Amino acid sequence: MDKKFIEQSKFLRIEYFKAVKEIASSEKKVEKYKNDLDDIQELIEKGDKEIILSAIIEFEKKIKQIEESLSPQVNKIKDLEKKADQLFDNIKECYPDMTIEEIHYELIPHLKDINLVL
Repeated sequence: MDKKFIEQSKFLRIEYFKAVKEIASSEKKVEKYKNDLDDIQELIEKGDKEIILSAIIEFEKKIKQIEESLSPQVNKIKDLEKKADQLFDNIKECYPDMTIEEIHYELIPHLKDINLVL
């Protein structure tokens, strides 16, 4: 298989893992916000409407912050998926007789060499 396809595959894999790693690093924040939601549930059970409203507003702000911080990475992953599909189409165009399994057989050893750890 042409080296350019192998290099593009490696690049896409590296970028994908970077984006996933960035998203995974936000997991602790999300867990904390989940705990905040439990606290809001306790406030609801106590019934103080002003405190509940204040807590919900603050929680919404935190959720928006999470969305804003994760959105670029999610968009990056979507873009990488499109690029991977395009790469696959390009490979199939250059090697129309290769099956999907044969393409995988050619690429996977090179991708395993990257050995990325999250």
